[in-house]
Amino acid sequence: MSGMVPRARYLRSADTRVLSSGAMRRLGVALSLLVVTASAPSASPATPRFTPPNWLLTAERALLDRAFEHAQPIQVHYIPYPKKIAVVFEFRDVVICGMCSSPTAATQPRGKVLRVSFDRRTHLLSGAADGWAIRFCEVRAGRPPKSTCLHR
Repeated sequence: MSGMVPRARYLRSADTRVLSSGAMRRLGVALSLLVVTASAPSASPATPRFTPPNWLLTAERALLDRAFEHAQPIQVHYIPYPKKIAVVFEFRDVVICGMCSSPTAATQPRGKVLRVSFDRRTHLLSGAADGWAIRFCEVRAGRPPKSTCLHR
């Protein structure tokens, strides 16, 4: 019998067990927790959450006070780059740039979402070859979309 291969054992109906409803519920909860845990994003040490430096918070507040009449954003996004930090402000209502020049008040730049960039070295507004730049999004009827301002 040493040269024989053991035969596979098949289950008969008498060999199967029925789980109680409580055991099935516990098994379902355990499996759903496993799925949720496996699908949840984990914090990677390579991409730490960006914490804005104090100089940036001061510069943001000064910009909002001077150019947007003390506007209070409902959310602020930071997009760090090697030489600059882009800041995206979201407002509940449309804000108007009071410092921006335009022929009439009706044509002054405005939007619910705006993006500015601050130079990491000088801590000043930057983003355009001839000075500082503000990109406005969600100006009229959600156009241009917020994703335009959040794009890296």
